[in-house]
Amino acid sequence: TPIYLQAAVIDPRATGGAALSDGVAFRGLRPVQGPMNKAIGPTLPLVGYYDAGLVQDSLTGKVYLIGGRDASYLYDSIVEIDPSQPFGQEINTLPDRLPIPNGGFAVAWDPVQHAAYIFGGAAFEAVDKIVRFEPGRPAGQRVETLPDRLPGSGRAYTGIARDPRTGLMYLFDGIAGFSVPTILAFNPSAPSGNRLQTLPVTIPDSYSPTYADWYDRGNKAYFFDTYTPHYQSPGSPRVFDIIVANIADSKI
Repeated sequence: TPIYLQAAVIDPRATGGAALSDGVAFRGLRPVQGPMNKAIGPTLPLVGYYDAGLVQDSLTGKVYLIGGRDASYLYDSIVEIDPSQPFGQEINTLPDRLPIPNGGFAVAWDPVQHAAYIFGGAAFEAVDKIVRFEPGRPAGQRVETLPDRLPGSGRAYTGIARDPRTGLMYLFDGIAGFSVPTILAFNPSAPSGNRLQTLPVTIPDSYSPTYADWYDRGNKAYFFDTYTPHYQSPGSPRVFDIIVANIADSKI
């Protein structure tokens, strides 16, 4: 059955990846074991998520589905998926909530701080908040809004990539009523209020949503801009750019 992909994350401890799509959890299996997509348990608490965040705890292997929306509502929920649990017991909604219902934000996992960082979002308008989610803390104390703020009116649909060598997280592009052609660097280990800086480079031909990843061998970030201009009719070709950011040399 054709499905609309919500998000995916690789589970290195399993035989394949874990993905979330249209409210159903899937686990990828090796070809010799059967089809590549197979349902692994009950549906998520709410069906039809999109614009949610997805991160994996590198210590426990648990996956967290954060916020998101459906056709009518935004959500502030945090859903925990534990692939190691018995069949039908993998999914658990945590009592912790986002500060506001939110979707379309950037999220990345920091294995040093053992926490996820959530940047901006689209809660009816662009969000400037940075939120820390630390699953190892007691229930009800896992979510914290940091004093650091995204510049301007915030941004949504931003690409994010973490440099494993420095621990810095880079935010590429985004929307704040209009496309924002800048790159931000976030240092989770810096003092409170001084974690965020704007790099002295500009992204050419900026579009959003943006998707990014870090390439360890080249010490570079690759990010992918994709956008359908409003003046084009439905079904018109989308705009795709693949951009390389050499952070060390401040070159795009």
